[in-house]
Amino acid sequence: MDEEKKTISRRDMLKYMGVAGAAVTASSPLPIIVKYITPNPDWPPEKGETPRGPVNLGPVDEIAPYPTVNVFNFNFGKVALPGMLLRMQSPPSHQKIGSTEGSGKDISGGEGYAGVPPEIIAYAMKCTHLGCIIETEFKEPNVLECPCHFARYNLSKGAAVVGGPAPAPPPEIALEIVDGELIATGWRDVEYVKSLAAYKAVIIDD
Repeated sequence: MDEEKKTISRRDMLKYMGVAGAAVTASSPLPIIVKYITPNPDWPPEKGETPRGPVNLGPVDEIAPYPTVNVFNFNFGKVALPGMLLRMQSPPSHQKIGSTEGSGKDISGGEGYAGVPPEIIAYAMKCTHLGCIIETEFKEPNVLECPCHFARYNLSKGAAVVGGPAPAPPPEIALEIVDGELIATGWRDVEYVKSLAAYKAVIIDD
């Protein structure tokens, strides 16, 4: 498992995520720190590198804290996607199951997160507007932005949309701990994912 931390520029991050055409900012309020926690950090991964099913994200005690964005690839349906795992400074609000409002309510450690430290949360990195990949540069505390049309998401509040054209938050990923290892087990709310037009191509109706 690749445990190396990498500090990279915005342009490098766009190269890794396969998104082109965004300008490089001269400075950032917070350092851009990305820790790749699965063996195939490049995006998009080679075909077959990300099999469908749960992903082992490593020992829970080794998840790097905010503002590090722990990036991993996963496949819970038809195609692989990048995901982001965060150890926030305080327990974030989770998305309410069955809701598309985004801010949800604080159910830290609730459904889909049993036994996981309450400050840890995971989301898909696919923007709900047109499917671009959300950046890992915090524009302001807890807020990440999509480089294509500048949708902004507050990761401490269920990834609530706080700016731009996105219709809804990116979906949460369910987590559990097995023998001290943090496992991404699947979508936390499959029906919510199915409701997102930008995610239509990644869902299997079974």
